[in-house]
Amino acid sequence: MRAKFLHQTFAITACLLFAIGTPALAQTAVQAVPANESSDPLADVDHETVLARVGEMEITLGEVIAYRQTLPDQFQQLPDEVLLESILSQMIDHTLLKQAAQDAGLDRETAFRIALLNTHREVMARAFLARAAQQAVSEEALAEAYAAQFTDKPAVPEVRSSHILIEDKSFADEIKAQLDAGADFASLAEKYSSDATASRGGDRGWLSYADMVPEYGDTVNGMSTGEIVGPVETPFGWHIIRVDGKRDRPVPSLAEVEPMLIAEIRKRVERETLETLRNAVSVKRLTDDVPAQAVRADALIQD
Repeated sequence: MRAKFLHQTFAITACLLFAIGTPALAQTAVQAVPANESSDPLADVDHETVLARVGEMEITLGEVIAYRQTLPDQFQQLPDEVLLESILSQMIDHTLLKQAAQDAGLDRETAFRIALLNTHREVMARAFLARAAQQAVSEEALAEAYAAQFTDKPAVPEVRSSHILIEDKSFADEIKAQLDAGADFASLAEKYSSDATASRGGDRGWLSYADMVPEYGDTVNGMSTGEIVGPVETPFGWHIIRVDGKRDRPVPSLAEVEPMLIAEIRKRVERETLETLRNAVSVKRLTDDVPAQAVRADALIQD
């Protein structure tokens, strides 16, 4: 909940900064990190470079970078000047609130100390899994995953078809008669078909047989390109079907599927990492004598 709030607040801040305009932001950013005359703009900064002082506390470039790494992808696309100023503004506010919380004694309260412990545990766990997953993604691993899913697999037949879906068979028979008399398929589909494909003339796009209900797939399997058959009954109603083409599914390039493969490798490594840890460490659940409703007993951690 706290992370969601911070992200929402950050989004609002970013929008406000965009509304103000980037020239002023660029000037502010230059004041925060002095311009470097050398060819390397980062030559004179490191993770300990101080970007702001709030009372006696300092906010460093390293802290800002670590904060940025936790943000969703959409925020990573912001211009550098906007991103730096937005994060720094957030961290200044957080620092002010942290100081106020300490002055109020919140850090000495049981609920706060436990929440901080939970946050620390979660951050450490996520960081460990992320590092293990990142290390597993290599050119070799990507090549192996690509070969396993695409190179070494048999071709997948696909059919491109259009249909007109009608609830009533007698009306479907009338539509088929109009088609037999030369009526335009797309026009009738747009006018009468009861599903979302109506807006595109009944076009269902390229589908494998596994993507279709059996009655529909069995029908198009025996059809020739350009042929119109029907009505064919499926659980969705009565279909008048036209086959627009047949092919083997094109094999995507590695570049096209790389993001998907990286995500799959990371998920697999995260799962295997947890399985390894569970097998290596004895875990005992001691909840037999604890009533389940205790999970809602907020008063137990209130001072």
